[in-house]
Amino acid sequence: MKKLILLAIIALSFAVQAGNLEIGEEYRQNKDYEQAEKYFLKALEEGNKAAYNNLGILYKEQKKYDKAEQMYKKAIENKSLSAIFNLGILYHMQKKYDKAEEMYLKADQYGNENALNNLGIMYLDQKNMTKPNKCF
Repeated sequence: MKKLILLAIIALSFAVQAGNLEIGEEYRQNKDYEQAEKYFLKALEEGNKAAYNNLGILYKEQKKYDKAEQMYKKAIENKSLSAIFNLGILYHMQKKYDKAEEMYLKADQYGNENALNNLGIMYLDQKNMTKPNKCF
């Protein structure tokens, strides 16, 4: 019986963590950035490291690029593969092409299906017509 109660408590704690992340995502999608940040930070406090990537997205949308970069890097430190791709997008937007290329190639190595497409688009943005064929 004690084991069952312990399992229920553990399951409930995971549900709460996911709940704050999901609530924050709803607020972000509705562009209520203040509330989104509040719930993502709650998720982090509860140990949900996935919130770092969500905060990166949130800050990127607000054009707080330095904060976005910090959050993506923390997400990567915590083994978030999607944060690698997202950091590539951030660098691409900022025209930091060498860093973007590095992140896109790394994301591709980890199986991100969009990484080479974005890399090709970046090469086209740079008017580098020799490299895109390798990406598409």
